[in-house]
Amino acid sequence: MNKMLMITLGLGVLNVAHAQTVIQMTAPAGTQLSGVVQTTTRTTNATVDVQPKPNVRLTSQALADFRKSFATLGSIPTVSQSIPATLEVLPTQADGGVPVRTTMDIPMPEGKNPVKFNVRSIYYPDGNVKMEFEPISDPALESAMSGLKDLFNDPQNQALYKKAWTPGEVYNQTVTLPFEQFTGGADLKMVGNFTMTSSLTYVQRGANDEYIFQVSGKSGLNEIRMVDAQGNIVMKLFMANVNVSGETRLRKDGLPLFQKTTQSMKMTLIMNMPELPVTVKTSMNMSMDQILNWQ
Repeated sequence: MNKMLMITLGLGVLNVAHAQTVIQMTAPAGTQLSGVVQTTTRTTNATVDVQPKPNVRLTSQALADFRKSFATLGSIPTVSQSIPATLEVLPTQADGGVPVRTTMDIPMPEGKNPVKFNVRSIYYPDGNVKMEFEPISDPALESAMSGLKDLFNDPQNQALYKKAWTPGEVYNQTVTLPFEQFTGGADLKMVGNFTMTSSLTYVQRGANDEYIFQVSGKSGLNEIRMVDAQGNIVMKLFMANVNVSGETRLRKDGLPLFQKTTQSMKMTLIMNMPELPVTVKTSMNMSMDQILNWQ
């Protein structure tokens, strides 16, 4: 779940950076903002199917025990998180870049301390924006953010920063996330790509002179496989009917003001762990709502 959150926040940062093509970063060094990332994840219509593997014989009682042990996958509760965040404009660099540092503490599973997450967005006079991530103490999150770094700094994305927007103008883009990048050094390797077509629409200036953008995206069927060190496929993840919608508002000095994103998808997970005599298939509809206000 935390990986998904991190990937969602990262894409949100990318959408904010897109708008900087016409919104110059004029906030002075020392400017500080605080905010709260509010995320709610819901699952509905969850089903679980546990079956013996081919050529495996199980007693009725043994199969019943396995089905009972995985029954909780069919009743996943709604999860809500509120993560405080801070933003600070740092002194201008010698090359003219204006660094803006965002910091937040990412909650971890019970028994683990929160992980501090820091990212610097450097805004250059020519309109380019460079993302730099500071090291993260959790290896899984460190790998995930390292995988997103190339996406954030892709020249294809940088081209948008120099264009002039007019109200109603739409910028369409196809983004591909190679999941191999997210599991460097892990016991299990992710194989497969997630591809989404997104649209960024400039709406107008708001009542407080802020810039308003609408964000939308969609994706068809994507398959991600988890492979162990011996090359066995131990898990398959299918994401279908992915839809994203939202709104991003930026202050007139270029800093973020508000971001709201809604995501939905049909997710199917097939687990085929070598140590188990059964295959587990779970399917569900998943939605995630995320709001970030800066003050």
